[in-house]
Parts: sequence; structure tokens; C-alpha cells
Amino acid sequence: MADTLAIYAATLGEPVPAGFFEWGTVVLRSSADLTFRVANTSLVYTAQAVSVAVVNTGPFEDPSQADTHLLSRDGRSFTATLDLGDLPPGTTSAPLTLRRVTPSTSILTGPWTFEVLATAEAFTAGSPLPADQTVL
Repeated sequence: MADTLAIYAATLGEPVPAGFFEWGTVVLRSSADLTFRVANTSLVYTAQAVSVAVVNTGPFEDPSQADTHLLSRDGRSFTATLDLGDLPPGTTSAPLTLRRVTPSTSILTGPWTFEVLATAEAFTAGSPLPADQTVL
């Protein structure tokens, strides 16, 4: 298995299906949440200094999808990026929340797209399993 990070559904032990992060038609002044996990798919290497962010992927950045989405580790405090620390081989993070907040001034038509991106600074030899992570 490759030394990569993957986005997993919070309740399933498998990568999120296509369209998991698509909201469909949204209403102005509304919000919604999705829960997911970040998985280290390596069976040998620890993913060090893992971070998660929302990035724009479409040709238009106004309104910025990255600006209308926030991330949380506890479902109460939300930020633009999350630092998860290290993920040992074959483990997933604790559940994370993606929140969409659509302001009343948003322009809702157009090909605005985004991606939830998990990155690691490096992959190194394995380490012990922290208590808040689960084995794949």
C-alpha cells in the first residue's frame, strides 16, 4: 500500500465515496456539517505533522469555497486548518468535522469547487499508537 493519507468516512472503515463533500443546492444563510477521518494508509511509515485544509479547485475563487468551509476536531471550535500531529502506520485520526457556512451575500451559481486536503510533512519509521487514533 502506498505511503499516503486518505479521507475516510467517520463511521465506515473505507475511503469516502465520490461526491461525499458535495452539498448540492444550498440556501443562503445556512450551514451544514460532515464528519470524516484522516487515515495513514502506510503499513510501515508514520505520517508526521499531518495537517488538513480546504482548498479551492475550480476556476473561480469568488466566492472562495475555502473561506466558506471550516474544520474542527471537537465540533465546537472551527478553524481554516487543523494540525493533527503524527499518524502512525495503518491508523485513522479521531473524527473531524467539516462545516459549510453560506452567508446571505453569497453568489450561489457557478462552478466553484473545493477539496479537503490532508498532507504530511514526511513519512518516517513507525511509532507507538496514540490513544485517540484507531487502527484501520
